[in-house]
Amino acid sequence: MSSTTRSIFKYTNEKYNKSIKEHKDILNIISPYIELLIINQQSDDISINFFDKNCYLLKQWGSKEHLNELDYSNLVEGVCWQNKFMGINSTGEVFSNSEDSIINNNKYIEISVPLNDKKDNLLAILTIILINKKESFKYHESLLHIKSSLEKHLRSKNKIEYSEFLKQKVQKREKLFMAVMENFNMALMIVSYPSLKIQYINTPSINLIDGVTGVDIKRDDLYGVSLYDIEKSQRYDVINHTIDNIREKNFETLSKSEFHFQNGTKKIMKFSSIPIYDEDENIKSVVITGMDITEESEFLNTKNKFFSLISHELRSPANIIISASQLLLTDKYKKLLNGNVISHIEMLKINSYRLLRLINNFLDIEKFQAGFLELDMKNYDIVHCTEELTNSIIDLTDSKGIKVIFDTEFEEKIVALDIDKYERIILNLLSNATKFTPEGGQILVNLYENQEHLVVSVKDTGVGIKKENIPKIFNKFNSIKYNLPRVDSGTGLGLNLVKNLMEKMNGVIKVDSILGKGTEFKLFFPNIKLEDEELEYVKRTQKEIEQITNIEFSDIK
Repeated sequence: MSSTTRSIFKYTNEKYNKSIKEHKDILNIISPYIELLIINQQSDDISINFFDKNCYLLKQWGSKEHLNELDYSNLVEGVCWQNKFMGINSTGEVFSNSEDSIINNNKYIEISVPLNDKKDNLLAILTIILINKKESFKYHESLLHIKSSLEKHLRSKNKIEYSEFLKQKVQKREKLFMAVMENFNMALMIVSYPSLKIQYINTPSINLIDGVTGVDIKRDDLYGVSLYDIEKSQRYDVINHTIDNIREKNFETLSKSEFHFQNGTKKIMKFSSIPIYDEDENIKSVVITGMDITEESEFLNTKNKFFSLISHELRSPANIIISASQLLLTDKYKKLLNGNVISHIEMLKINSYRLLRLINNFLDIEKFQAGFLELDMKNYDIVHCTEELTNSIIDLTDSKGIKVIFDTEFEEKIVALDIDKYERIILNLLSNATKFTPEGGQILVNLYENQEHLVVSVKDTGVGIKKENIPKIFNKFNSIKYNLPRVDSGTGLGLNLVKNLMEKMNGVIKVDSILGKGTEFKLFFPNIKLEDEELEYVKRTQKEIEQITNIEFSDIK
């Protein structure tokens, strides 16, 4: 949902820190439960959010990738939404009704429970947002367990009894944690920070070390040993990468490594590191996890080979048909054909472009999701590139009675881009703008700077998008039907690909739209260029530019 559809209020730093301080005890109680829940969840598609009684978000847990998925709703720490919006999300339902709420929309499930004091007054709200709808019951039960544990703590009247009770609960929680970790099908190690001394290591980790080294390692021999003390010659690359990432506090980076066992087998493992903070927000320990992804890697390798093969096998015939069609439409052959045959050849060429566009979009989306979509970043003048792309569609838009305007606040701007992917993004947005703008309308392409970002805006005066459809437009295979003469339902792949390509280049895409008045897509690119790299120029002939444009505009009637 677009952020323009509601008012957003944000705590000042002073108010945010004050609220954090007021809820410090509650956060200390529930954080270990939540960290254990995060570690044990099977996928990255989960976030847990803690709101104060004024419905301001104070703290988030979850993967960076999934939190980015929620970026369109401005779900960030310190932010609240006005009450009239509260009725259409579970946090707002709890805020209004003081009872559990589960809301299931077509993108994710949102589960919220109120956290109350001993007098049953609302203290805060705890919310889980997840993609896997099959696990909603389990996570609802988890929230209720955390709620129950917190409220039992708060109802303890005697401070001494409370302290002893808390100590016993911590010990029970630690025993539960150890029991879970021992039976967890994942290598896990907890190290102190910054010394990186091993505090805990589970059985799957011991088995991994034994299998690789052929030595019967005793658990007690590893406790207190620092990762720094392991001989470099005996380290796997993953240990070096993990040490470097922890030293640089780069906890989002995943490391992969291939382990060869003494029995002749091999495993491919994916490692990640999760920081654990003390009450002063200082890192006290780091949880290092390793997951066996051998089968997944083999599947992805097979999938990559399949995509390479299918890419060639599908694109080649389409390109041959296009080339043959273009040849038949030259003056040399055109005069030999009657008008009816020529119209069929034109139709053949246009639909070959459409087929090629569909193939390109589908394969690139699948490559992105499989992690095989690579970047070729170089320094380009984005002003020149964007203006050239905009000019390439003017003949087409003129024929539709649509005016195209290019505007920029600077004559030249050098930034790092993957030019092929940038062209796909811009032409896709221009194609959409042309498709949904009626005769007499206009399309404005604008470049400007906004703090640390370079912004490219594509704005039209077209039909606009219904408010309830805005959150869906970037979903794969989502297509919105319009009763317009040159618009069909499409495949719903184009904007999904645009979003993926923007994420790949560390950019963000946002959309504002008013039904009946038009739509504006804003692309936020990092305003950086590659050091010690020369300026590159787009080396495309006019014919090549026309070919690219024809592919992206092939579904416009």
